[in-house]
Amino acid sequence: MALLDAHLEQISLCAASIAELPLIRDTELHERALFSVPPPPAVPKHVDPAAASSRRNTIFNPTGPGAGSSIAGGGANAVRAPRRNTAVAAVLGNDLVERIRRGGGGGAGSGLGYRTYDGNSKNEVDVESLLEGAEKMLGVYPIPGAQDKIAAMRQRHAQVTASIDYYEGRLAEQTVQLGRLNRNRDFIDDEDGDETAEEAPEALPLSEEDLRREEEEMRLLERKKRELEDRLRASAQAFATNVLSTAPSLYAGLSTQSERFQATLPIYQTAVKAGLIKGQVPVSLGGTSAGLIDAAVVVEELHAVEPSTAITILGTGLGLTPLILAGSKEQHEIFLRPFLQQEGERLASFVHSEPNGTANWLQRGAPGLQTTAFRHGDDWIINGEKLWTTNSGGWDQRGADLQCVVCREGQPNEPQDPDSDPSSRVLVLLVTREDIARNDFSAFQVLSDSELGGHKSVNGPHSRFTNLRVPYANTLAPPGQGAQLVERTFGMSAAIVGAMSVGLMRHAFDAALEFCKTDTRGGTTTIIRHSSVSNRLIDTKMRIEAARALTWKAMSVLESKDGNISWEQRLEIALEAKIWCSEQVVGVVEACMGVVGMKSYAIDKPFVKLLEDAVCLPLFDGGNVGVRRRQLEALFQRSDYQPWAATYV
Repeated sequence: MALLDAHLEQISLCAASIAELPLIRDTELHERALFSVPPPPAVPKHVDPAAASSRRNTIFNPTGPGAGSSIAGGGANAVRAPRRNTAVAAVLGNDLVERIRRGGGGGAGSGLGYRTYDGNSKNEVDVESLLEGAEKMLGVYPIPGAQDKIAAMRQRHAQVTASIDYYEGRLAEQTVQLGRLNRNRDFIDDEDGDETAEEAPEALPLSEEDLRREEEEMRLLERKKRELEDRLRASAQAFATNVLSTAPSLYAGLSTQSERFQATLPIYQTAVKAGLIKGQVPVSLGGTSAGLIDAAVVVEELHAVEPSTAITILGTGLGLTPLILAGSKEQHEIFLRPFLQQEGERLASFVHSEPNGTANWLQRGAPGLQTTAFRHGDDWIINGEKLWTTNSGGWDQRGADLQCVVCREGQPNEPQDPDSDPSSRVLVLLVTREDIARNDFSAFQVLSDSELGGHKSVNGPHSRFTNLRVPYANTLAPPGQGAQLVERTFGMSAAIVGAMSVGLMRHAFDAALEFCKTDTRGGTTTIIRHSSVSNRLIDTKMRIEAARALTWKAMSVLESKDGNISWEQRLEIALEAKIWCSEQVVGVVEACMGVVGMKSYAIDKPFVKLLEDAVCLPLFDGGNVGVRRRQLEALFQRSDYQPWAATYV
């Protein structure tokens, strides 16, 4: 025993010396965990505690002296650590590891987090156990900001769980009520006649209290929806009033369309920071747009203050629309994601119209599109000219950050086959500033920027492509699919023009109403008290309300999830909104000028500028006469046309 005592004393001294070494003392928590094993489980009831503890266990502290936790290893109670993730298991502990295994942690195999799926299990993943494990891991290996993310995830999980529980409860309640309503009151006796089926309880009709409760829930949902719309409207109003309204002071003294456009750059940069570009991208693709009604609200507010500069902001949304509708996941990642950043001044453009016009671009036997693209190896080569394409010149006339260019497949100067279907050759290509920079300087040129009667700061230049090469991977819509994408893009924008019209009419009405309620025109009372004035304002107000209702109807139909509504039926309502609303604007502005009188023709009043902008609305985005009414005409002529299919959606 004396010899054994001497050996034990020597081992003790060595252990103390090792503990004082810096290598051990200064190791990180996660490094010490590598040399630990999980704690032993509780001793089973059928095992004799005395027998279980008859062998010596080795106890050591992985976190250093004074840490307050020890881990035991070896002995009869020792448990072999998992073959993988031993250090992780040591940190988490056997209890949490087992909970994660039972509750699911994702991942196949036998390592930590593997679970055996149970069809009877209500929850696929025990989220709380995973978050608890993450917190323990952070205690060993801290990551800046991770604790805040875990707290946010736990709060979000609690909210989602509460919502699921609520709706499951409502579903169960309604299922019971439906069963009562549908229950068959006729019960047939058993064939033997010995036993009689229980008498069915009478179906309980919905009580007045039930109906009141349902109505209250509907009112709450409507109130929440209205609150969200009000917040969105207030935000758009604040931007329009405080920022957008200053645009004319930046460009009014400049002589050319290009200079006026470039002068609005600070306004556009502020719009990007305010989320107005990201707000035109659906939530599902990383944006913040919850739907087209939201778009109508924002567009109306912007156009009620400064239509010209607003078109630059909204033009980027139009330019992104083909990519949103038809882009692949990879294309969204490469081309759309940069526009989700709330910094910079990225522009997008939908490049379709041409100098010779495009009203008859799909007519069989007609020349068709003159902008062509042909395949050469791994590239497309583009040739042709475009005009009236908002934002396509870019801030420096070297192109927008992204152009969706509509082309006809073919060699340059090669005429279209008069016997072929023009739509079979239409394609859409994505062209970036980087693509343009890789080509000769002459491959993309802005030839001119037409001076406009209204929309004084809009950029819609005459541009030319000359043997511009873009990668084949930039194909957004291959030949044969481009025409349909163009129609869907312009179908969405048609309803947007309705909202533009409402905003402009609202501006004219507000200005006229204020004048009529404050000016006497040399009389004894304000002119609003004269019936000739008030009646004209009443008619004007009703036209604005009707225009807004039709626009919102079009937006609702376009984004409806009703699978029974075809694209043509959705398009019809959008076309009606574009045509009717845009053709009301000039009349409304003139009516407002009429009640104000000659003073409305003065430059210090908004009416002349509003009239200049109003004249453009029936002409652009597909002219009402040359394009939009003909689209409606074609719909009416279809053999399967149903006039009211989308009316009650």
